[in-house]
Amino acid sequence: HGAPHLGLAYQKNGVGENCILSDTGRDLRGVQSVEGRLRQALNSLVGHDNYENFQVSSRTDRGVHALMNTCHVDIRPRKRRGDGIDTAGSSDGATVASPWDAQRLQKGLNYFIRNQSKNDNLFVDSTNTRASERKRSENSSLGQSYLSPLPLSLYQESMDNSLRVLNVLPAPLSAPNKFHTGKPGCTEPEEIDWNIRFTATSRTYCYRILHISGNDEREACIPFEHDRSWRMLDDDEPLDVDAMNLAAKILIGTHDFSSFRGKGCQRLSPVVTLNDIEISSTPYSPFGHDMTFSTTTKDSNTSVNLYTIRITGESFVYRQVRNIVGCLVRVGQGKTMPSEVEHILEKRERKLAPVMAPAHGLFLTNVAHWGLDL
Repeated sequence: HGAPHLGLAYQKNGVGENCILSDTGRDLRGVQSVEGRLRQALNSLVGHDNYENFQVSSRTDRGVHALMNTCHVDIRPRKRRGDGIDTAGSSDGATVASPWDAQRLQKGLNYFIRNQSKNDNLFVDSTNTRASERKRSENSSLGQSYLSPLPLSLYQESMDNSLRVLNVLPAPLSAPNKFHTGKPGCTEPEEIDWNIRFTATSRTYCYRILHISGNDEREACIPFEHDRSWRMLDDDEPLDVDAMNLAAKILIGTHDFSSFRGKGCQRLSPVVTLNDIEISSTPYSPFGHDMTFSTTTKDSNTSVNLYTIRITGESFVYRQVRNIVGCLVRVGQGKTMPSEVEHILEKRERKLAPVMAPAHGLFLTNVAHWGLDL
């Protein structure tokens, strides 16, 4: 098709998508999804007719963060005159096809992402209703408005800083087909078109839990963590990490994870492989160092521990990680025995497993691919 494969790595804050409503209160977060914003930046940089086959490797729930996710897109070369000037669609003079430079693509995409809120019709101030209606009718085919008592500039700044492209690299055109056995009668091709989803060899998620215990949890106010961790305030006993790791070992390997599969999962099979689960604990510090959290009250007995659950696998069923975390927390609280986890797994019934953990404590931290090191 004349459009080379490109792999992109990006980073996003899961909270940046949650601030758009229509006049009727309809949720329009999908318009400002990561894919939507990346497509909008591509439209601005290369033109909406000059790219195709855009695909994201890992879908995440609303509110989930990504330290690194990946996508791929095929971008057609630019037509340039012999002196290196873009023709911008002009047919005058001799032209040559010039591939996009990966570094320029990264910088250009980040420039347009950073400035999307300044030109985005989704951000229409509804404080002046008549002006708002006029602006929507003139500039927006969606008829959307910004509805919030908070200043519009706060949401614009949140959007501007919630998404970044980390890297852009040329991707292979083909990849080995894992279903090709090489045996007589095998009808699977030896190679397939390279694809960002099906060439992913592993995905790693990290879930963060802040456990606050003591005589007054209000003394351990942590405003930096309200949307980046599951804050547990109602349990004075620390989580039992040894019991959690014991239960985690039961889940490692290839299993039918129907008991941890979210409703609405589109994956054909509930059987997936978990390569590793590791739970650790350390005293919390907002600066990331291994130190006890300081409160403003000298006589306070309040303590804060950070629990980290790291899960790695090739692929996952819908909401599997959050459901597993919810189960492991129950084990850590002593409300579910590690041996019961094996029973829950074998029964393959979602209703037997504990409730799902909140989205905002979850981070997609890495996606590894065959033939591409982003």
